[in-house]
Amino acid sequence: MRLLALALATWPALAAAQAPASVRAIDWKNHTFQQGDQAIKLTNGEWSKTQEDDSFSESLSLVGVAYGDVNGDGVEDAVVHTVYNGGGTGNFDTVEIFTIAQGALARIGQLPGGDRGDGGVDGVKVDGKLMRLTRRGSLASDGACCPSLTIQEVWRFAAGGPTQDAEAQRVAIDGSPSGDYAALRKAGLASLATDPGQAATSLRDAAALQPGNAVAWQELGLALMKNREWVAVPVLYHALALSPDKAKPAVLYNLGQALLALNQAAEAVAALEKSLALRPGNAPTEAALAKARAQAAGGSKP
Repeated sequence: MRLLALALATWPALAAAQAPASVRAIDWKNHTFQQGDQAIKLTNGEWSKTQEDDSFSESLSLVGVAYGDVNGDGVEDAVVHTVYNGGGTGNFDTVEIFTIAQGALARIGQLPGGDRGDGGVDGVKVDGKLMRLTRRGSLASDGACCPSLTIQEVWRFAAGGPTQDAEAQRVAIDGSPSGDYAALRKAGLASLATDPGQAATSLRDAAALQPGNAVAWQELGLALMKNREWVAVPVLYHALALSPDKAKPAVLYNLGQALLALNQAAEAVAALEKSLALRPGNAPTEAALAKARAQAAGGSKP
């Protein structure tokens, strides 16, 4: 997954003339944000700059702020979502976490951002200590402009910073495709070996017609995995949540393979170990797990 978390300069605690009482006292619409190597001050939630030769314009916008004590220290934090455009078609999200520490505003973490349908962020809510993020996902046939998947993620603050609860991911398919589930599934499975991108499109439409069908989601995840699309991972986690216990080892196996294909070896090891625990002695799982462990230890890549 090409989550485009923008590179940020090191953030010292931001001193203020008067110590802010809380993060709610910060005027975020007129706040100065660090964007790469430049400090950008918003005015009423917006900033833009056009080059002298009118070749391109940059912009930064405040999308939203959610409040809650996400790190559990008794002090309310702010989860701030901004979007940056560097003059092209991309709109790159940044989601930062701020708190008040030693009388000053300090940045304590960041959630992954994205670009439009390629992992772009629709919004963030705080629910107790949980940060709930809505993300957009595109199949290869969608393009970044027109995502067909909405992905719900759950993040929590741990000792090392924000950590995703991967198994809590849920996926919905936007739109209401017409057609017959059996025909779409048959077409998708028929093209799985030769054209996994087309297979994914057909199987997505099949899953949209039967959103509670775990098999439909698993088959969609398999096609996305074969096409090396990052959305295979949330789709397979969603399939895992829907699957009966007897089907979970196969879903975990496919999930491990998808994670391995995306060079997420440590996560692949965890999924494959769970699969093998549920299905001891399964030779393909043992082989995949050995490969994942080697990759996690710095061995060969897929």
